[in-house]
Amino acid sequence: MEQWAILYELAVELWELQPWRRMYDTNVFGVQHPKTGQIGYCCVLGRMGEFFGLACYIGPEGLWALHRAFTRPSEPRREVVPWINGVVLNYAEKSRLQPEDLGVIRRLGLDLRGQKRWPEFRSYRPHYWPWFLSKGDAVFFAPVLEQAIRVGELFERDETCVPSWGPGSLIPVRVPKTHGGTIQWEWGWVEQKRVDPSTILKRKEVNPFLLRKVELTARRIESVWEMDYVHSPDPFRENDERPYFARLFMCIDATVDQIVGQELLKANQDVSELAGFLLKKFDELGAYPSHIVVKRADTAAAMKPIAKALKIHLRRSKNLAAFDHAMKGLLFFLSRNRNKP
Repeated sequence: MEQWAILYELAVELWELQPWRRMYDTNVFGVQHPKTGQIGYCCVLGRMGEFFGLACYIGPEGLWALHRAFTRPSEPRREVVPWINGVVLNYAEKSRLQPEDLGVIRRLGLDLRGQKRWPEFRSYRPHYWPWFLSKGDAVFFAPVLEQAIRVGELFERDETCVPSWGPGSLIPVRVPKTHGGTIQWEWGWVEQKRVDPSTILKRKEVNPFLLRKVELTARRIESVWEMDYVHSPDPFRENDERPYFARLFMCIDATVDQIVGQELLKANQDVSELAGFLLKKFDELGAYPSHIVVKRADTAAAMKPIAKALKIHLRRSKNLAAFDHAMKGLLFFLSRNRNKP
């Protein structure tokens, strides 16, 4: 419980400082972890008085999510949250906390009376539902939270130490330096190096024998297939494992407005696996389309190898009328049986 005691003690200290009275969420700063060197990009939450806390977006992928939240504020939550890599501390009403949260607070013997001052820590990982912190999350977040308190104190004296964020601006970062065996923290500045997590493909290869079979036996038909995936609005969970946002893939023959196939990707599966699913569908039907249209860049990258091999015209488009209509129906069906953990 020692690591949790440290974390909750820091959470109480941050609440007492209340940096959201002076800082906006656009006052973005970084904290470089002393052991891993990884940077957590932080913003204080609560300037508008609706909710209070600290969000930490980890690494280039986390910074991408933060950039997207700032530049596309009206984007549906379902398009942003499943891609976040980070840790969030939120101060909530006691009634909102889960039994696991209250159990830790009770074992630590904390007295947290008052409205919206009960710490709620949540881990965010791409494709996973926001969940309780692991020990690794707690170890990473402790120095981040400690330095967030220090930044709040420095900001009280000099608001220019953390300027407002801009798409191309440098970000101030708290950097640990070892002097005489002890860590001292200094300011540094870093460029915004963002990585879209959807572009990171593990590239699972398709079955070359099945691809060859389709080339020799399946016929090419003049048709347009629209296909892509969306993240499920509610979590999927298996046994006691961490819940996840399933990627719901659907393929539509837009020429006749008919669903050709559907597939569900778990959090630990790569989008490149969809190419194998589609190839099996070609073999099953004994035919493949002359055109494939997708929305997402990662879906296009996944389909590129088989499209090239079979000489299928592959392109991206924001508007997939047949796909959107069919997916809307699927999401409505799922919404009737919500199952939030």
